[in-house]
Amino acid sequence: METNIQHTSLNQGKKLRRSTRYMSKVNDLTVHTGSFFLGPNETHLQFSVWKEMLGSIKPVPENLTLKHPRSTYLKVSPEGSRIRQADRVTGLYKNFNPGKVSEENFQVGQHYWEIEDGKKLDWTVGIKIDAGTQLYAAKSAERKILLHLKHSKRYFMSYEGKDTRDKPQKIGLYLDSDRKQVSFYNADNMSCLAQINYKSKQSCCLTLVPGLYLDGMNSDPLTVCSYEFNTGNH
Repeated sequence: METNIQHTSLNQGKKLRRSTRYMSKVNDLTVHTGSFFLGPNETHLQFSVWKEMLGSIKPVPENLTLKHPRSTYLKVSPEGSRIRQADRVTGLYKNFNPGKVSEENFQVGQHYWEIEDGKKLDWTVGIKIDAGTQLYAAKSAERKILLHLKHSKRYFMSYEGKDTRDKPQKIGLYLDSDRKQVSFYNADNMSCLAQINYKSKQSCCLTLVPGLYLDGMNSDPLTVCSYEFNTGNH
């Protein structure tokens, strides 16, 4: 009698196991083929984590420097990390809007910078392909990928004419030379402002234009931020 009960229980258990089906409770889950792009987190994840952990970041001169200008209308700090329009005593050349490029050029690999614009009303930040010694914001944008703020009213991309609604005080710029892709981020929350692809095989450099002088209201500098992490010696 006990043997029959055991066989019956085993048979019922096998039937239950065969008939049991598991259904996913996630209704909106989709699967995409191909590679998944993580932006600066793909190669700079440790940097992003450090930023979350540290209470405050102080910019220090490191790695990337701006070329010193020949124009008397521009001032670059001695360490090459800040650029601004020179103070003026007249209203001449009110629309003169020069900028500078970095001394370093980049043709391979991934690179990330943060540029602090603070309370500036007008500026331009981006990448120049096949860098020269001088940049004028009014020139053709065929070889430049730039994000502009114009008179504190609107941001737009010179490369595609796109508008962006965010108004960050610190811009993250990610250059992926291998993918030929430039991305702009709100560096405070790492939300993507714009992402642009290019085809040129020439080297690139960072470009900063401090913007129109605007009678002294836009005299604050653009600052390339650097980060110094003390990991200790073990």
